[in-house]
Amino acid sequence: MVDKLASVRQVQSALGPSHRGPVVISFVNAPYLQLLDIWLRQSTRYLPGKPIIFCMDLQAFEYCRKRDDVIAISVSQDERSDATDGRARNQFWVARMEIFQGLIGAKIDFIHSDLDAFWLAHPENLFDVGSADLAFSREYGIPKVSVDRWGFALCCGLFLARATEATAKFFEKWADETSRMQHDQIALGFLLVRLGAEWKEDGGTRARVTVGDDTVEILAFKDSEICREHPIGVPATTKVAHSYFERPFFVSFLDLFDLALTKNGDLRTDPSDPSFVADKRHRLKDREAVVLGVLNWACQIKPEHAPFQNHIGALLTKAGAYDEAEKALSFACRAEPDRFSYRNDLAKLYMAKGDTGSAIRELKRAAASPGATSGVFKNLAKYSLSRGRPFTAAGAVLGGVNAIGLKTIFGRLALRVQRRV
Repeated sequence: MVDKLASVRQVQSALGPSHRGPVVISFVNAPYLQLLDIWLRQSTRYLPGKPIIFCMDLQAFEYCRKRDDVIAISVSQDERSDATDGRARNQFWVARMEIFQGLIGAKIDFIHSDLDAFWLAHPENLFDVGSADLAFSREYGIPKVSVDRWGFALCCGLFLARATEATAKFFEKWADETSRMQHDQIALGFLLVRLGAEWKEDGGTRARVTVGDDTVEILAFKDSEICREHPIGVPATTKVAHSYFERPFFVSFLDLFDLALTKNGDLRTDPSDPSFVADKRHRLKDREAVVLGVLNWACQIKPEHAPFQNHIGALLTKAGAYDEAEKALSFACRAEPDRFSYRNDLAKLYMAKGDTGSAIRELKRAAASPGATSGVFKNLAKYSLSRGRPFTAAGAVLGGVNAIGLKTIFGRLALRVQRRV
């Protein structure tokens, strides 16, 4: 449980009575301390003062309180959070929302920045939002109801909140929705659609909604200033790059950004050789091509690093460079034979080459690895059916159910129903 009042009192004490202007806040738990370190190494030079880091477990607090570049706030007495547990993630969204609400109630303006939102330049007038009470970055994934209505959704990973009376009333409704839906961003989208938000002012960047007797003005930042892209090689106009980490490549991205900062001192610099990507980019998205080039640079520096080899192999598969992909993916599997995600990617390569038998062989090995996820069993079932092996497919389906757990399956179904009510 989060003691919202105690957390806010810690913030008030740390800031002191003379503090003015919005404070940058973020949240961390033990599994994401490496990401916090990378974020601070990149972003601190551009932040308006020390960021406040809300530590969601004791391991994170012990780490942060020893640093002199953050203000560490202890939120939970749990020793260590589980980053892989879906229920724990849902509780995180709710706890985060309670702290947002507490800060607004204490009249503290803040800028919330996720740790994967890397600050690449001084914000200058970015957060001079005029009369807006709230200002959010954009994204194009969830919730779908917002994307279908407006063509985008508001992203909770980077936003400004001003502690006005209207904002306090809005946050009360938002917190109620978050408690019900177990996800702050999904709750925000549904709430705004229900309140009739339309982006008709200031070139489609501002909307107004009514909460009680108050009007809340909301700004949606332009993609040219805050983008949902990896930071390496983004345009000069980008002030914040809010990365999307594909989950299977999370470790690879962390190590890649760590290497880029160590070698170049800044994440915006693109160190790759354009000639490596030139004949491969036609089957890749633009940003995938950038990542491919940077991974090639990283593999030359650390050729024995299995996460880099697996990641570049997966992108080479997409690019149709199957021989190069097989070499990289096979190396990763030999280096870490129990990593089921590596064998899953190798299986995808074999399917792309039309070698279903080899794909099934690798998926069986992946399924036998500790912690194999439902995606492995899903692919094994699909590939087995394509090969005319219904019994293997049926076994894979049962394995997938076991990997997820019946309790989790029914919990997800219940939450989906709840979000539709």
